[in-house]
Amino acid sequence: MPIGTKQGGIWRTPGGVFVRVSGTWQRVKLVHVRVAGIWQLAFVDAFSFNISGSLVDVNLRSAAVAAGWNGISSVTATVTSGSVLNASSNYALVINGSFPNGVSLINNGIIAGRGGVGGAGGTARGDLQVANGGAAGGAGGHGLLAQVPVTIFNNGIIAGGGGGGGGGGSTIANQFVDDGSGSGGGGGGGK
Repeated sequence: MPIGTKQGGIWRTPGGVFVRVSGTWQRVKLVHVRVAGIWQLAFVDAFSFNISGSLVDVNLRSAAVAAGWNGISSVTATVTSGSVLNASSNYALVINGSFPNGVSLINNGIIAGRGGVGGAGGTARGDLQVANGGAAGGAGGHGLLAQVPVTIFNNGIIAGGGGGGGGGGSTIANQFVDDGSGSGGGGGGGK
C-alpha cells in the first residue's frame, strides 16, 4: 500500500518521510499504516551507497549490510568512477540474497572477470624423436553474477576476463640427444 502527498491537486510519491522528535526533524526509514485493524507497510526509504577503490570478489548484499543497510529498504549501489572490481577466481561482483524492495546497480567504473592462465609450452625430446605442441590457455572468468532481479545502469565497463594465450609449440633440435632446446614458451595470461 503506497502513500502519497497531494501537491497542486496531484498525488505524488514522497521522496522521503520525516517526523519531528524532540524538536529535530528526522528521516523515517519505514512507515506503517493501520488499515481495517491490520498494520501494513506503506513506505520504505531507499538506501544508497558507493563501492569505491580496487576490490576483489565483491558481494553486493554483504557490502550493503556493511555500509549500514537495514535489510528492508530498496538498495542503490554505485561503483564509482575510477574503481575496479576484479575476481580472484569466480566473479568480480555477485548480486544474490534477499532484496525485499529491489536493488539497482549504477556502474561508473570497471567490473571485470579474472584473466585466464597461459598454456604450458610444448616439450621436445630429440633422443626419442618426440615433439609436443603447447597446451591451450585457460578461459577467462565472468565479471558479474546476478541471481536476483536487478536494474543495471552501466556507464562504465562490465566484462569477462580475457582467455589465456596458448603455449608455444616445440621442435626437435637434435635427434640424437635430449637437449630440450626446442621446447616452446608458455602462453601469456589473459587480462
